[in-house]
Amino acid sequence: MDETEFGISKDSLRRADELERELGELVSGLRCLVESRVRQSDMPGVTWLSRGPDCFLVPFSQLVGWNLTPEYYSSEAQVDVVGRALAEIRSCGVGAIRRKLDTMVLERRVTVGRVSYPLNPVTLDAIGEVLSLFGE
Repeated sequence: MDETEFGISKDSLRRADELERELGELVSGLRCLVESRVRQSDMPGVTWLSRGPDCFLVPFSQLVGWNLTPEYYSSEAQVDVVGRALAEIRSCGVGAIRRKLDTMVLERRVTVGRVSYPLNPVTLDAIGEVLSLFGE
């Protein structure tokens, strides 16, 4: 069999394997960057009692639109839902992650499975910072 007839050679297969590994590392790094930026983005006025997704106080003056879900005010909970949504992406490509992040910003929420969670403005800003790395 003449592998060059189909554009396949040992070198091209090795290079493709190397590129897939590099892409996997890039995608993993991108997911970690998103989670890190969101984790560093606490809502103003939130006082942590201990580090956990629902151990904090929110002053009455900070309640946004009567949203009483802890996921909205907790950066740890926001990291959890954003991370789970990114983990659901079947494609390992950067484009798929970008589209998911764009959707989160446009809809101001994230859907994990069949449950939708609102994203707070601080989380949306953090995701926006990561999207700005794409340069458009």
